[in-house]
Amino acid sequence: MPHNAARRTEVSAVLAEAVWEPSGEKLRQTMETYERDPGHRLYVRLGDGPEPEVAGVIGLRELAGTVEIRHLAVAPGRRGRGLGWEMVFALPTVCTCLDVVAETDRDAVGFYRRIGFSVESLGEVYPGTERFRCRLRLPEAVAAVASRYDSGTVRDLIVERGRAAGVSGHESVDDFPWEDRLAWVIVGYHRGQPAGYATVCLLPKLDRRKGFIYVDEIWVRPDFRRLGVARAILGCADALAEDGGLAGVRLYVASDNPAAQELYRRAGYTLEPSLFAEKLHCGAGAEAFRWRQD
Repeated sequence: MPHNAARRTEVSAVLAEAVWEPSGEKLRQTMETYERDPGHRLYVRLGDGPEPEVAGVIGLRELAGTVEIRHLAVAPGRRGRGLGWEMVFALPTVCTCLDVVAETDRDAVGFYRRIGFSVESLGEVYPGTERFRCRLRLPEAVAAVASRYDSGTVRDLIVERGRAAGVSGHESVDDFPWEDRLAWVIVGYHRGQPAGYATVCLLPKLDRRKGFIYVDEIWVRPDFRRLGVARAILGCADALAEDGGLAGVRLYVASDNPAAQELYRRAGYTLEPSLFAEKLHCGAGAEAFRWRQD
């Protein structure tokens, strides 16, 4: 989410982790640059829970055809969980430019190298300090787990899907258990534009498998199909399973949908013949949501 002035003190404390010798005055000037200069943007990664804390920040500057990472920091208590990687690869959700650059020092260059940046030494820019230029072209299609702050985007996608299918209704978006950690909405983006979504949930198991992530109803906007959006959503589901130490990912695919079957095969899924059983409780409005194949 974009930097919110109401969290200024909390954001500033995390940002200080990425500012060289962050005196009070220097940190104040840095914050004011993001707040006043339209060419600079500061985004905040919140933690989980009903009252989430600031877990990380990423500060950007837009250049000609490039976005520069000016600051990237994760709160000390949240490190080692992949949040830095997540913030970098979520950039296509907030900007259309895919070419990313960053300048950093020897302490942080290993992070950029590990997540795929090419690295070039700039030499000893300051006395006794070697600096590095890091470059990466991000994929056009990415996906990320949505939070309550993305509910408007999710609602728009559901409304568009319902309009195409001849049904309506998005009332449950506001009631979705965003902080539950047993169910998630994954939103796929293409060059910064919301392009599709899927709802996923945890299927627990009482044995050593621990459980599976179940992917339900992947939908991609017609103009964004065959652009890698669905594959990105599946990749995000994979990451949820890996982060939770789960056995894998499961989903249902119709026997008369060969295109979807091929997508799942290419993504590494094995397809097994089975029957799908469903019992609808029509009082909950289930009869209205028989999505037409599109």
